[in-house]
Amino acid sequence: SVAAADKIITPDELSLLATLATAAGSATDASARDYVITRTRALGCTLVEATPAPPAPMPSQSSQQGGPPPLRIGPVYVYSNGMETVQGLSAEAVAARVRSAPDGVHMVWWNGASDWTSALQVDAVRALLVAR
Repeated sequence: SVAAADKIITPDELSLLATLATAAGSATDASARDYVITRTRALGCTLVEATPAPPAPMPSQSSQQGGPPPLRIGPVYVYSNGMETVQGLSAEAVAARVRSAPDGVHMVWWNGASDWTSALQVDAVRALLVAR
């Protein structure tokens, strides 16, 4: 579900999912790739040949003719404290959860991460916690 959250399946994600499907016994080595493609397309995902290019940078405030400044969107985190998992959180939202239970378990994952990481080890979250 994490790989399919953005509705885009990259070659790396396809390879990982095929390996997982084989390990789970859902498919054989020979059919795993086709199995994953069928399942992800059923979820409305698009397969891409290469990792999508990052979005174009937003125009600077000085280049705008009035109006609000552009949104600064950073990484979006999946957060888990061992009892609940919440998707789509900003670094600020993760930091608020850490502040509310400083002795708790606070793990995050984001697109491109290789594994769950302690929120305290994520520079963006740690900077917000130190700033207070």
